[in-house]
Amino acid sequence: MSPRYTVRVVVPVDVDAESEAAAQRTAEETVGALLASVAPVDDPVECPVCGGEVVRLPGPGRPPKYCSPGCSTAAQTRRLAERRAAGDPVVARSRRPTGNRDPVKKKRALELLAAGFQFGEVATRVGLSVKTVSAIAQDGAARQQAAARARRLAELERQAGHVG
Repeated sequence: MSPRYTVRVVVPVDVDAESEAAAQRTAEETVGALLASVAPVDDPVECPVCGGEVVRLPGPGRPPKYCSPGCSTAAQTRRLAERRAAGDPVVARSRRPTGNRDPVKKKRALELLAAGFQFGEVATRVGLSVKTVSAIAQDGAARQQAAARARRLAELERQAGHVG
């Protein structure tokens, strides 16, 4: 159950005795409309994380699902853990490829590195950080080593007569 609050609103109005009743009614209607605009919706919803009450205010927008940002974060963490446990790849959300994932920048960085440029020069020319250029270089070197091993293995198999 959500806490109850008592609010006292004092609105100074300069009226004579005859219009005092009309001013009182107007003030009550105004306060009533104000309270109705911020009052929680009467349909209580239980937070799926902690079981607390989710307060829903009237108005536009998606109604809240959790009672607090902490419960929302806890639910998201649990969903990601369940996806990892099920073996699903967890894909980072990105609006555009960044550094190491941008194929155009990655290709250009590898070309400049192969041409003998230093990491700092490559980073400046391509528009990446030195750390990202270093990661691209390590990834490129690992791929080259794997390709060289595959070529060597294929050559050994050919020499042994395993592959036609």
